[in-house]
Amino acid sequence: MSRPDLLPEPTTTATSQDASWTVVHDFAFDVGGAERVTAALATEVLDDAPVMTLGGEQGLLDDLGIDDVTIAYPRLFRRGSYRRASLLLPALLRTAAPVQGNVLASSYAFSHHVRATGRKVVYCHSPLRQAWSGEQMYLDRLPRATHRAARLPLRALRASDRRAADTATDYVANSTVVAKRLERFYGIEAAAVAYPPPHEAFTRGPDERGGHYFWAGRIVEPYKKLTPVIEAFRHLDRELVVAGDGRDAARLRATAPPNVTFIGAVGTERLAAEYRRARALLFPSEDDFGLVPVEAMSCGTPVIALGRGGATETVLDGTSGVLFDESDPATITAAVRRFESLDLDEDAVEAQGRRFGREQFVRTVRQVLAA
Repeated sequence: MSRPDLLPEPTTTATSQDASWTVVHDFAFDVGGAERVTAALATEVLDDAPVMTLGGEQGLLDDLGIDDVTIAYPRLFRRGSYRRASLLLPALLRTAAPVQGNVLASSYAFSHHVRATGRKVVYCHSPLRQAWSGEQMYLDRLPRATHRAARLPLRALRASDRRAADTATDYVANSTVVAKRLERFYGIEAAAVAYPPPHEAFTRGPDERGGHYFWAGRIVEPYKKLTPVIEAFRHLDRELVVAGDGRDAARLRATAPPNVTFIGAVGTERLAAEYRRARALLFPSEDDFGLVPVEAMSCGTPVIALGRGGATETVLDGTSGVLFDESDPATITAAVRRFESLDLDEDAVEAQGRRFGREQFVRTVRQVLAA
């Protein structure tokens, strides 16, 4: 269902916490870590609560077991253009009708701007990167002559973003990295840290492990850093398989060397099988938490990751994988070679992934909602 003119009034669902909670998500155009967490919040923390996404494609959430989905603005936000149009949301949501009852916002962009007649608890994947922690990275994509002009709307965006953050009853951070960002950017102390749990499909299985390497995620540069991985493998006598889609997929596929294979976006079961078949996962981005490494380790697959952000909380260097200092081709090449010199124990890799379990996640968030 969809109502493009205002935020819809959600249906209610019986839960152990409150009968009027609605989970609000930013955008559902690709299935990634944030979407999997949103599904866990709705189906497990809140026992099948309705989900409202500001924009997206309803069918994408079917794979995650979400039955009750509302798209608030289906005509305004479309694949390929929603990122630019999303800058309208702070003003739009200030005048939109509030959600009736309580809101649990799963936010990496603007869902925490949604107003509610009841409580509003925010599960924060990160304060908006373009405005805060990733501001310089996004400015670097623009011509240098436009940087000064671009900073003016960024300042306004930060001001509105902080005002929206102040309307929340409580914040739950997805990692200690994000908890520190909440304090730095919003002046808010998180009520709790709840690490995102891997889907139950991500476990060791009968798949035969191959000799190739694997990368998975949204193909969005420069944030996901797939480009330096491809360049490293241009000079490595190794195979790389890339799973995912995004605005830069066609460009990178067209220029990739023959030892790099793109398989597109895949469902949960296929992704789990790809983890299990890979020699190791490459994770070169500085993510706020990074659910992909946890998924891979839960399948017994080691991770070669940039030693920044959430990976520093999840990957044990020399035990469940290898951490490297910079996402450039030479450093990634050296990290692959270092990994190949090690003899990592698959049981230890899996055990590290299992540290980030669903029971603890559900319990922690429920405690905040019940407070």
